[in-house]
Amino acid sequence: MAAGGFNLEEAFIEFCKDVFHPILAPIFHPINDALAKVYQPYASICAVGLFVIAMFIVGVMINEKYVNRGRTVLCMTPHVIVYFYFR
Repeated sequence: MAAGGFNLEEAFIEFCKDVFHPILAPIFHPINDALAKVYQPYASICAVGLFVIAMFIVGVMINEKYVNRGRTVLCMTPHVIVYFYFR
């Protein structure tokens, strides 16, 4: 919208801050403080490693009766791409 008009994106962000921040902040701030002390490249390597291991387990190790391997791994792959994009 034009300057001075209603901005839906900003209104949504403010709504989320007002509703979810008081609930989630006590949970995630201690976790963020603890993880801030970890050297970030190691944390990134571990995060991607855990995700790749999960993809391997789903794609190779779980019985086909329980999971559609090809589709599940295919659906999980964009998450890795997005992770690398927003690093």
